[in-house]
Amino acid sequence: TIEQKGETSTGVVAKKIKEIVYKETDNSSVDTNDTPYEEEYSLKFSYGNDGSVARIIDERIDSYDGEKSTYTYNFNYDIVGEIQVERKNSRYDETDNYIVKLDDRGNATEVSKNGKKLASFGYTNDVRLAKMVQYDEYNDDEVDYQDIFTYDNGVFSKYTTTDNGDGENDEYIFDASYFANKYPNNGMIDMMGFIGGGFDYDFLFYIGRLAKTSDYCLEKIPGDGCYEDNISHPIETKGPNQYIKTVTGKSADYSDEPT
Repeated sequence: TIEQKGETSTGVVAKKIKEIVYKETDNSSVDTNDTPYEEEYSLKFSYGNDGSVARIIDERIDSYDGEKSTYTYNFNYDIVGEIQVERKNSRYDETDNYIVKLDDRGNATEVSKNGKKLASFGYTNDVRLAKMVQYDEYNDDEVDYQDIFTYDNGVFSKYTTTDNGDGENDEYIFDASYFANKYPNNGMIDMMGFIGGGFDYDFLFYIGRLAKTSDYCLEKIPGDGCYEDNISHPIETKGPNQYIKTVTGKSADYSDEPT
């Protein structure tokens, strides 16, 4: 459960996040009579005197081997226009170093990992995340894929992802049914930090360096565009400021059983 409290409906944050705890369940294996894969997460936040995130301890346990992995992110803001990030993986004794370049609003324009350009970012005129460009792991100048966000009056209207490898585009349209309750997306962390996920730079959402996206939180997620049916996965809520991430829905591929 993630609790984010605001003083007003416009999103003045009154409390910083101390810890996020949630479980993610991938039920796609149910159709093949396999045990669903589960992973438990705990993210603990520490702050500097100026209120910026100084450290995140990310602990996770997966159901395959029951082993716990701990990632510790340390953030350094000493250089103007830049954030230096050190990520340590205690399980495998690995350390990665990131450099985040910022614009004059403090939002990320580019992130590199261990000296290689990882991604770049663009924003709309009203300072919403408009584009995420992922670069090839072995060639800084070659774009791997792009994610494009389109808005209508401050609300998500379309999401497009372009794979430069095969040249194919996947496009998802969001109508009013995706924002039926109009839960405000005004917490310390933009909702894309939870439902986008899987990026090597997710921490940028956690420290508020990718501006914001939609004014309202998505209440369901479109299924994979390659399926014959566009399946929606609901996001359960406990209230306007408490969000629970779920991955429930139905498989369009194998059966009509709930997964």
